[in-house]
Amino acid sequence: MSTQTNYDSGLEKFNRIGRGTNVVFHLIFILLALLCLIPVVVVLSISLSDESSIRESGYHILPKVLSGDAYNYIVKQGSMITRALGVSVLVTAGGHADRRAAHHVDGLRAVASELQAERAAHVDRVYPHDI
Repeated sequence: MSTQTNYDSGLEKFNRIGRGTNVVFHLIFILLALLCLIPVVVVLSISLSDESSIRESGYHILPKVLSGDAYNYIVKQGSMITRALGVSVLVTAGGHADRRAAHHVDGLRAVASELQAERAAHVDRVYPHDI
């Protein structure tokens, strides 16, 4: 005894998927969602972790010692970060607007080298070479 389903048109039977296929699709999309979210969560966790804790035990999804030092640094270095953002915008806009304006690029290189020197000085203060 078989039951037949009547379809209004012949296309409805091709648009149906089985329960098992539906479960497989859901599992695939859950896995893809996790693959996208986990790196974001790890970066947020690292930004909230204490630097010495990261050096001692590495990265963890849940920080062992909470610290806001990274965000304090961003607030203290706000002018440098704003200037670096401005340089990035100028390089992007200037590079696409007019390739023949070499004097603009030279000015941007001077600012970029100044930022690089400031960054090198900061790295030397945070990570001295004599350790």
